[in-house]
Amino acid sequence: MAQAGQHRSQILADQDSEREVTWRERALNAEDALKAAHAEILTQRTRIGELLGEVRYLQAEWADEAIQRDLIPSGYDPQMSVARAILVLRRRPGTAARGERHG
Repeated sequence: MAQAGQHRSQILADQDSEREVTWRERALNAEDALKAAHAEILTQRTRIGELLGEVRYLQAEWADEAIQRDLIPSGYDPQMSVARAILVLRRRPGTAARGERHG
C-alpha cells in the first residue's frame, strides 16, 4: 500500500511538472507574440505618420494652387514674370544676375 501511495504521488508530481512546463512555454510564446505585436504597432505608427505628412504636404500644395488660381490675373505669363524679376534684380544695387557685376 505504501508503495502504491508513493507511486501515485510520483505520477501526480510528474503531471504537475508537465503542466508547469506547458504553462511556461505558453507564457514564453505569449511574451514573444507581445514583442512582435509591439514591433508591428511601431512600424504601423511610423507609416501612418509618414502618410499623414504626405497628406499635409498635398493639402498645402493644393492650397497654394488654389491661391494662385484665385489671385493671379488671367493672361498671366510666367516667363514674362521671370524676365521682370531678373530686370528688377539687375537694377538693384549690390545684386548681380548670373555673375554680372555692377560697378
